[in-house]
Amino acid sequence: MNPHFTITNRITQGLASIERARGFLEAAQLSAAWVQQMSEQALQREAHHTTHIEGTQLTLEQATLLLTGHAVPDADIDDVRELLNYRTAFDLVSTYLTSGAPITEGLLRAIHQDNWSPACEDPPRPGEYRRVQN
Repeated sequence: MNPHFTITNRITQGLASIERARGFLEAAQLSAAWVQQMSEQALQREAHHTTHIEGTQLTLEQATLLLTGHAVPDADIDDVRELLNYRTAFDLVSTYLTSGAPITEGLLRAIHQDNWSPACEDPPRPGEYRRVQN
C-alpha cells in the first residue's frame, strides 16, 4: 500500500513546532522536590476520588490532611480506614511494579488483604475472593 499525501507548508510548520516543543521538554530539568510534590498531590486526589466513588464522605481537604498524617476528628472512622487502606495498597503496588516482578494472583490477593475492611457487608476473608456481589 502506498499512501498518497502532500507535505504542505502548514504541515511542515506544524512538524517544526512539535520538534521545538519536544526539544524544549527534553532539555527541561525538573527538580526532584517538584516531582515529589506533584506525585503526592496526584496520589491525594486519586485516593480521594477513588474512595469517594466507593462511598466515602471525606472531602478532598480531609483526605489530604489524613494522607499527610494529620487527624480529622469529625471524619467517619470507616471512611478514614478506607482512605488509608487505599494508600497502603497503592504503596504496595508501586513497590511491586518498580521491582519489575510480574503481576500475579498473589499480588492481587495481597492488595485485597490490604484493602479489606471489617465494615464490608458479608466480607470474605482477607485475601480471598468474594462469592457474592458487593
